[in-house]
Amino acid sequence: MSAKRDHRDYYTMSATPDPVSTLSESERRFYEEWNEDIEQFIRNYCEDEFSELVQQYPSEKRTLWIDWMDLFTWEPSVAEDLTNNWPSISQVFDQVLWTMSNPVASDLSGGDDHPPAEIRLYNLPSERVYGVGRPRGDEIGQYVGVSGQIARVGSAKLNPASIGYECQRCGAINHIPQGYGEIQEPYQCDGCERQGPFQIRNDKTDFRDQVLLQLQQPPEESIDGQGETLTVVVTDELEEWLTEHELGAGSRVTINGVLEVDETSESNGTFGYILRARSIEIEENDYEEIEIEEYKDRIEELANDPDVYDKLVDSVAPDIKGEDKLDDIKLGIIFQLFGGYRRLKPDGTAIRGDPHILLIGDPGTGKSSLLEAAEKISPRSVKTSAKERARRG
Repeated sequence: MSAKRDHRDYYTMSATPDPVSTLSESERRFYEEWNEDIEQFIRNYCEDEFSELVQQYPSEKRTLWIDWMDLFTWEPSVAEDLTNNWPSISQVFDQVLWTMSNPVASDLSGGDDHPPAEIRLYNLPSERVYGVGRPRGDEIGQYVGVSGQIARVGSAKLNPASIGYECQRCGAINHIPQGYGEIQEPYQCDGCERQGPFQIRNDKTDFRDQVLLQLQQPPEESIDGQGETLTVVVTDELEEWLTEHELGAGSRVTINGVLEVDETSESNGTFGYILRARSIEIEENDYEEIEIEEYKDRIEELANDPDVYDKLVDSVAPDIKGEDKLDDIKLGIIFQLFGGYRRLKPDGTAIRGDPHILLIGDPGTGKSSLLEAAEKISPRSVKTSAKERARRG
C-alpha cells in the first residue's frame, strides 16, 4: 500500500469535513472494508483504554495502546498488514478512532493547538523482535521491536513534524511533513504552482518534543563489552512516558516502532538504521521492586559481620591482587555501586550522595578489568571508554 498523501497540517485535521478524504485510494478501500470491524475490535478489546482516552484527551492522554496479540487473535491478516504496512494501515486505524462515537462527545481528530489521537502497538510476536544490530534491510518501513539496554538519553528538543512554508508570490501556506535528518522543502506551491520563493512560518509549523536515545546490546551479548548501538527517535506523548517511568542508562527495554534509514549516517555509500519509536516495554524491574525476602537473613548477617568490608573487597575482581592501595580502589568502587543519599545543609545547599571515580594508571594495571568487574555486579551499568566516545562523537 502506498503511504503517499497530500501535505497537510496534522493539527488541523478537525477542520476537514470528511477525514476519510485524506486517505489514499488503497487506504480508502481498506477503510471501507474494515472500518466497522476495527471499531468493534476497539470496543471489545480496548474498552477501558478507549474510555480513558476520550475522558483524558488531549491534556493527559492522546494515544490508544493496542496489544498486537489481541489484534492477531481477532483477525490475523489485519495484524500482519498493520506491522508490514504501518504508515498506511495505522492511518486507517486512526481514522476509525476519530470517527467513533463516545459518551463525552470528545473530538479525537485534533485541533488548532493539539494533535489528533493515534494508536500505538505493543507486545509484538517474538519473530518480529530483534536484538540491537540485527534488523534487516528488507524491513525498512515495517513495524518491528528491538530489545536492548539504554546507553544514554539525550535532552528534549523541538522537532518539526510538519513545516509551514509561506509562498512569497501568492501567500499560500504549504505544509511539508518532516522526517529524521535533513529538512524537507516544497518543490512548488500548492496554491500558484510556482517554485517559490518560500519562507518558513513558525506559527504554522507543527513542533513536537523529541528525544534521541541510544539503545545498545547488553554486555552479556557483546564481544568486547561495547556492542552495537541503534539510534531511537522518541517523540510526543512517548517522550513524556519515558520521563514518567524514569528510564535512563542501564534500563532494559523493548522499543517498538518503524525502522528507517538513517540518512545522516552515510559512510562510504552505506547507511545505518534508526528506529522511530511508537511504544516502549520495560524488560527489567526497578531496584525498589526486587524481592529480597529470601536473602534478608544473609544480608543482616553480613551487615553485623565486623569483617564485612574485607569480604566485599575480596569479592570484587578476586583475581586482581596488589598492594593495599588496590584494596582502597576496590572499596571505592563498592561505595559507588552501593551509592549514598543526598543530604541538605542548613544553608539549603545539597551534598550529592553518589560518588564519581576516576582511575588513572599505566597500561596493564587492571583498570579495564576493574571496570568490567563492576559492570558484572551492577545490572544497570553501561561500560564505555574514551576511545569509543571519541569515535561516536
